Amino acid sequence: MKKILTILLSVCLLASVATAFAVGASAAEDIDVTVGQKFEWNDQSGDQDAMRAWLKGKGVSPDGLWKYQVYVLAKDMYLDTVLAGSNYYAWNANPGDKGLGYARARNGGKNFHPGEAGDIVKVFTFPSGGTVTVDSTVARQNEWVTGTATPSSFAVYLEDKLVYPTSGEYESLTSTTPRDISFDLEVAKNQRLYIHIGCVDGDQSGDGVDMSNTITYKAVNDSVAEIVEVTSTSTREVPTASSIGWGTGETTTDNSGTSSSKLPIAKPDDSSSTGLIIGIVAAVVVVAAVAVVIVIKKKKQ
Repeated sequence: MKKILTILLSVCLLASVATAFAVGASAAEDIDVTVGQKFEWNDQSGDQDAMRAWLKGKGVSPDGLWKYQVYVLAKDMYLDTVLAGSNYYAWNANPGDKGLGYARARNGGKNFHPGEAGDIVKVFTFPSGGTVTVDSTVARQNEWVTGTATPSSFAVYLEDKLVYPTSGEYESLTSTTPRDISFDLEVAKNQRLYIHIGCVDGDQSGDGVDMSNTITYKAVNDSVAEIVEVTSTSTREVPTASSIGWGTGETTTDNSGTSSSKLPIAKPDDSSSTGLIIGIVAAVVVVAAVAVVIVIKKKKQ
């Protein structure tokens, strides 16, 4: 019995160590933020080493604060992207499709092209609360001419709240001339900023946009965001789910523009949940083993 208990306790100890590593690896390290500090992920130099690093980054910046997602209109949800070829696409989409799969980040994070069924989104997680300035420079790759397709769209959300533009659903982008867009925000630690590049009226023809973004802290505090269930709204025309491979006719939004969901919904990180499960199981086994030892001792007495 003693040998069995020794083996059992050893297994629990190893499981606990594994749990610590799993949870530790999945947790983002705290970043000390100072006034004036800038955060950007815009390597557009064309340098081959930088391009290789970008391609190997799994769609996440080296500091872990920036990432790419696709906002699926018919599902009213965000999905992570994966590398396919030399671009980051929606994780469950065929890169050749002009629907969801056409939404992609490419050219080292310089160019963003929306799909007919989804926006390509650049996401930033705030490492600290405070006041920030959000600077973006945007320019269409092709000049838009009235009567030929539609403009591109640009919109920025803080979690589920539209923060740019202040009126209307999105800003229309029509010119190849670079345009600077800047605004200030009050943010909390761990809140997320979603920078959307989309197409208008389901027409993604020539809607590629060159874009760079910088977040600058004007004031810093340690407030932490409370992420709760929210109601999201959209007034864009929503394609059918079947058009983007989600089954037959299932939709979570309609053209009246209202839906309820938890935002953002992203592809889950299995590492943290797995580690947590291992830890719980290990704790239960340890408690059981200790109880058995106590019972055996009492019987011997």
